[in-house]
Amino acid sequence: MRSILYFKVIALALFTFLTGAVAAQTLYKANWVDPTSNITINADLSITRAVGASTYNGGAVGDNILPAGQNGFVQVTYVASTSNRFFMALNILEEGVSYTSSQYAIQIDGAQARVFQYDVGAIATTTAAAGDVFKIERVGTSVTFYKNADVLITLNGIQSQFSLRPEAILRSGTMPPVYCSFDRKVLAKPTIQLPTYTNNNGVIAITPEGGQAPFTYSWTPIELQPTSSISGKPRGIYSVTVTDAVGREGTATYELGYEMAWKNLVNTQINANNTLQAVTGTDSWEAGAAAANVLPANTNGWVEFIMPELTKTAFAIGLATMDRGTTYTPFPYSIYVHPLGYVKVFENNVDRGSLTSVVKGDRFRITRNGTSIIYSRNDIPFRTVTNVTASPEYFVDVAIHAPAGPLPLVTASFPPKLTLGATLVPVNDNNTGGSVTVNVKGALGTPKFLWTTGETSATLSNKGQGTYTVTVTDDLGQTATKTFYLGYAAQWTNRINLRVNENATVTKTLSNVSAWDTGALSANRLLAGENGDVSFTVDRVSPSDVFMVGLTSYNIDAAYNSMDYCFYFLNDGTVSVREKAANPGISLLHQEDNIYRIERKDLYVRYYVNEQILRTVTLADNNKELYADVSIKAASAPRVLTSFNYVPRTLYAVKNGNWTGPDVWSLSEGGTSSGITPVYGDNVRIKGYAVAITGEVECKSIQIIAPSTNTNLTVDGAAAVLTVKEHVKVKGEDNQEPVSAFLVKNLAKFKVQ
Repeated sequence: MRSILYFKVIALALFTFLTGAVAAQTLYKANWVDPTSNITINADLSITRAVGASTYNGGAVGDNILPAGQNGFVQVTYVASTSNRFFMALNILEEGVSYTSSQYAIQIDGAQARVFQYDVGAIATTTAAAGDVFKIERVGTSVTFYKNADVLITLNGIQSQFSLRPEAILRSGTMPPVYCSFDRKVLAKPTIQLPTYTNNNGVIAITPEGGQAPFTYSWTPIELQPTSSISGKPRGIYSVTVTDAVGREGTATYELGYEMAWKNLVNTQINANNTLQAVTGTDSWEAGAAAANVLPANTNGWVEFIMPELTKTAFAIGLATMDRGTTYTPFPYSIYVHPLGYVKVFENNVDRGSLTSVVKGDRFRITRNGTSIIYSRNDIPFRTVTNVTASPEYFVDVAIHAPAGPLPLVTASFPPKLTLGATLVPVNDNNTGGSVTVNVKGALGTPKFLWTTGETSATLSNKGQGTYTVTVTDDLGQTATKTFYLGYAAQWTNRINLRVNENATVTKTLSNVSAWDTGALSANRLLAGENGDVSFTVDRVSPSDVFMVGLTSYNIDAAYNSMDYCFYFLNDGTVSVREKAANPGISLLHQEDNIYRIERKDLYVRYYVNEQILRTVTLADNNKELYADVSIKAASAPRVLTSFNYVPRTLYAVKNGNWTGPDVWSLSEGGTSSGITPVYGDNVRIKGYAVAITGEVECKSIQIIAPSTNTNLTVDGAAAVLTVKEHVKVKGEDNQEPVSAFLVKNLAKFKVQ
């Protein structure tokens, strides 16, 4: 707990302070940089803002830097004026010009002086008279606020491992020059352009901050006529030493690596210089992006960024195995930049500690080297994880606490990996009209396409059911080949707590995420003795989706344990196989744009991931009729395509009851119950029985023959929806009185497609 002490310095100390009996200390004027547009920095380094402003939103920061762990102070001499309204602050880096984000500040408001810490105001107050010296001093783990030699307040137990700098925040009037016990630091502020795939156009341009002009530059490798910039450079390491007019030096090393091929942008935009910026205004972790740059398994490599000017933003940059949204918590290895100007290391949401004393221009890197993961700042390690036995494929991932940006430029030792996804349009009932549009990720330059069917564009149009293979080549010579499956959209029937969305994905309508109580069966049927498959693509793992998709015999159960063969997806990216709830012990981690397929071919059922066989099951026979099936525990499941369409059947009502009752229907007029219900594509015949619809159902056609008042089809209630693909025919038969053969009532809906 921080304690607050109030006391007066004894007279001897005051005498010493006033007479200068102690050795004089060299003071340096605060050199103001990054000014707002509404102030004027005068020749004597005082700052002026026009009288009449109503808020403290003008100012600048100094490039004088008090290094972490060192003692030092800033001070200003009061000049009497009722219009002078400003804050002098000692702060971590810069966060704009709001005093509420300043660590330690003294407010001058006319003849009043107040001490602030962040937005906690007036923790000490006093008056101000001409010539009074106000000072903020850090000594060890204490910060003391002075008026002349009088202590206004002392804050104990503060964090001393931060670098601090002066800050000026003005409302009106003139802030006199601020003096510091610490000098300006020569910082090399770089503007970097990373080489493209041609590897001959990298640029590093240095803008010195701090120091006294003119500046000289010395580069390694040696430049014959060294200036503040180098250009036309390939990937590699470049160092610069900047020397000012009085001999102060600043040295920095940069490595030009591969630029990021950003993808999967969520509430984020890519700026012209390939940096990222959140475009949402809410204060939460809901922005981010991933890179197509991939560090191959069992390969050494690094990712790095240079600490930017902080603008009250938080972000995390790390290595990840899968893109799971906009939070840093799943990153195996990441550097989290806090708005207060320090960094933390997070590994799978475990806080591994902080690194303070961070300043603008520091270069941070995460490196995999053999069995070690190394975190470094300016090439000096500050955390090493050893004996890391797993060496998977990693990509660069970014999470942004919005609103934020721009983020720093990110570079890596590894290039983008060319990968392929696709947008598919299913075939129609006539087995035409299907299309495949390839989504290329990680291409350097302009990708070129070659389909096995001969086309050379990114899109295939008006295709029928089948497989289509494309090879894509980029300007770096990378190639990627992938096979896509065009089929019929699964027409979901027997829906239980399930909604079919416009894009043919399906969503659970219940709020619980703990029960397998949502599902549906397809009207599409793979007939006995025939070969066929179901397939689906998952782009990125959703942090909320838990579902199963499979190929199964007929059932009306929402739970997954009735599925014969299925893929089981968890929201952590784990994919496994289930067969009537049995676990054969096969699992993998999902990779972006994987295509999952289950095929029955002759006497075998095979599971495929991107055409690689994952499992084979031998059948005793293939005389079962199979369907696509989906079961959802939480959120949603993807669109499913089938190689087989629905085959129309005719079902006859043989009993009074609900449409979804399997004992109501027979495959022959007057026959026994078949155990199935009418679905999309089926023809329905009702004669002599009463059938009720209370939920969503669909079919191809309906014929109602009413020989008496006992025959009717009733669609009843707000939840009831009947969709008929073709026609509804109602016919009486020797009726002696009116018959209500087809009723839609109580807010029910009837749709004819």
